[in-house]
Amino acid sequence: MLLTLAAVSLIAAAGTLALLRPPPPLKYTREYYAPVVEAVCPGGSLQWAPTLVVRDAGYIAIHRSFWDRRRNTSAKLRDGTNAPEIEVQRNLPFELASADRANTVLISVPDLPPGAYWLVSTARGPGTAQAMYQVPFVIPSTCDR
Repeated sequence: MLLTLAAVSLIAAAGTLALLRPPPPLKYTREYYAPVVEAVCPGGSLQWAPTLVVRDAGYIAIHRSFWDRRRNTSAKLRDGTNAPEIEVQRNLPFELASADRANTVLISVPDLPPGAYWLVSTARGPGTAQAMYQVPFVIPSTCDR
């Protein structure tokens, strides 16, 4: 009986701590964002609309890379080299702290062979804050040259 009461007390304390924990400095509203068009050929535009919740002003770096879903590894271009990675760096002013940053992202798809891919995006912010999401897309065999 005493052991049961102790376990219930620990669970209640853990729940209370979770409620008191401050929100993360950076957070995307979803883990996955759907592209406007899922099938895109190399040179075409991949477009989606992520929302980043920013709690602290300051420096934010966004890193985007292409991932081959079938091989579960970094994507390779048709010539066998690694797909390019994209870096975006911003200083967010104090006025944008505690705001949801919704925007439309549009990038050109590199010369990837037909297959299923993720565009993986990670944002790093003030301190050690980090947030991540993925955008699924495919390059159909009809794009093959």
